[in-house]
Amino acid sequence: MRAFSLDTSLSATVLCEDNLYRTAWDFQDQLWHLANNYVRRDGGSAVAESDEVALILTQWREMLDGVDGDRDAVADRVDWVAKLRVVEGYQKRYDLAPGDARLRAIDLQYHDLRAERSLAQRVVCDSCSTWIKFVKRFTTRRTRRGLFFAASAWRAIPSKSWPQTGIVWSLI
Repeated sequence: MRAFSLDTSLSATVLCEDNLYRTAWDFQDQLWHLANNYVRRDGGSAVAESDEVALILTQWREMLDGVDGDRDAVADRVDWVAKLRVVEGYQKRYDLAPGDARLRAIDLQYHDLRAERSLAQRVVCDSCSTWIKFVKRFTTRRTRRGLFFAASAWRAIPSKSWPQTGIVWSLI
């Protein structure tokens, strides 16, 4: 994972058990092919309705092809592509060196959860704004307190009992 975490070029490779080198994109592509073959062979009813499964596979393929070929085509759906576009645009506009403090500030401000400060919301990244709206639901004291108590209760249950308990997963 560390080999891939900062690699926006998608060229970093790792040696796999079969003695082949693979990139992060190669792994995602292989996962897509496995999922697609499963759906073709067994159907996707275990996952969702067939039209929804088809949409998931189509969008997944579009995003894989987009990050490999035309990143601008997926910048509205792939967070790191949208962020990279903002950072590189600012860097080019002001002729900044890669390690410039202003670029690091943009890096932090991009994911600011406050709507008025979030660069993610300004670039209208669908996945980013959805995440920000989701996180905002958990910013009230009452909600945080409820989540704290739910997490505390979860920790109190012995791990061997987890499958038998009726945990409300939406609270965790």
